[in-house]
Amino acid sequence: GEGVVDPKLVNIVKSHWPERRGWCTHEVQRAIIVVRNPFDAIDSYFNMALTNTHHLSLAEEVYEQFSELWEDMMRSEAVVWRQFHEFWLKQDIPMMVVRYEDLRRHTDKTLRTLCAWIETPLADSAASLAAMPDHLAKTLAQLENEKKSSPYTPRVGRIGRALHRLSDELTEEVCTASGKMLINFGYHPTLCSFPTNEKPPRPERCIRPGRGAQCVAMLNDRREKDLRGTDNRFGRYMTTFRKMHTKGDTEPLPVVSGTPYCIKVSPSPSGEHA
Repeated sequence: GEGVVDPKLVNIVKSHWPERRGWCTHEVQRAIIVVRNPFDAIDSYFNMALTNTHHLSLAEEVYEQFSELWEDMMRSEAVVWRQFHEFWLKQDIPMMVVRYEDLRRHTDKTLRTLCAWIETPLADSAASLAAMPDHLAKTLAQLENEKKSSPYTPRVGRIGRALHRLSDELTEEVCTASGKMLINFGYHPTLCSFPTNEKPPRPERCIRPGRGAQCVAMLNDRREKDLRGTDNRFGRYMTTFRKMHTKGDTEPLPVVSGTPYCIKVSPSPSGEHA
């Protein structure tokens, strides 16, 4: 996240701005925009909001129970999806657009292109760790060990999986709300044959040179409004909604597999929950 933004300490900062606001305002000189098709992206957000995790998937009965909420979220968040990308693509700084789908399908090639763009050497094998500075080699080795031992596994992101939940009418509404970028990124189900067409967008749509090294973009600018209005029920209110239907996260909603996140409540002396 944006916990550390000091350029003396980090070169790359993850940000959700302007979809969500970080803790401080700071400048950036270049940007990597990771995009994902709105159908799966919004469905993933729905799962995250109602499970309070990044790795659990809701059971089918939850979709049926909250079908109206899910459809309304699709319509509303498609607009947020469009506005988010419009914001970044109008910035004057150099930027590279990377599709989540290409990271999944062509991981090695996509990462090499990305690393070349940010001028970061990419190790071809574990043997090259010996040629790296000690602190970097140690960090990479530690991350690999943590990955192997960690019980946490992110939710499986199957490309185009959410489309089967949308009626033809709702699909058309999402396409309209998402605007022309749906075509530019290759995500339109009809015009681009998404998700069966694996061909990424043309290179000129993925790399933008910017307007000079002097240009910067301001993150978390207090003069800018959040993309969601204060009365939008698909922002922070989703936490309130989830807790209303899970007794404060003590009785999580059903999931497909895995153990739901649950707050442990100690009994009070009277025998009732605290």
